[in-house]
Amino acid sequence: MPDASPAHMLRTSFFRGLRAVHRPRGSAQAGMTPFFQGKIDNFCAAYAVLNAMRLIHDISAFQARALFSDLLLSQSRDEKAFRAILNHGTDYVDMVDAFLERIAERFPLRVSAPFDAETACGDVWEVLTDYARPELGRSAVFRFRRYEAFSVRPRADHWTTAHRMEGGVLRFFDCSLEPDGLYHLTRQLMKDDADQRVTEYVIVPPESVRLVARPGAEGGAYGDAYGNGAETWRY
Repeated sequence: MPDASPAHMLRTSFFRGLRAVHRPRGSAQAGMTPFFQGKIDNFCAAYAVLNAMRLIHDISAFQARALFSDLLLSQSRDEKAFRAILNHGTDYVDMVDAFLERIAERFPLRVSAPFDAETACGDVWEVLTDYARPELGRSAVFRFRRYEAFSVRPRADHWTTAHRMEGGVLRFFDCSLEPDGLYHLTRQLMKDDADQRVTEYVIVPPESVRLVARPGAEGGAYGDAYGNGAETWRY
């Protein structure tokens, strides 16, 4: 009897559209590099959360693997949503929130979503740069879209973790191994909207920002520190 299980149907529907691509041997293979782990998946948002936990709770690789496995199992229960996650058909905000909420069941954690979509990038920059203090038990997770000059279509859509400030530069604690990846941000690079600019630029969707902190971390109460009220804290 043919296998009609959901897992089988998912595999067959996915692989049905794939075809072998034949390329000439020789010079093309000489410059070929292997896929590195993470190159062909869309889980940078999950890694951003795990890296934030590494900064503020010093979790181990074993703990991160257990948390990541739990995330995959929980998200795969909704096939439609999981397909969107696998195929980059979502902004991953819901997945990040679900992941942080599950992690908070195991580790002391406070999470704030302080911005709406209309917040100016200057305000976002001020908070991100002030909050990137893992030595004080706090960090931030956020999405960014990277644009080349004269382009209104992003060359990269990525999630990362705020690490620390160094001389006006926000350093990332990032999962990427791309040689031309973006691993830091300056205020000059940040813009509010896509436009045909003469230089490269970056947009951080304000609604994607999640401030994370150990309970009791110094300066960790965003509502107290920035006057936006305790209602910005999710838990």
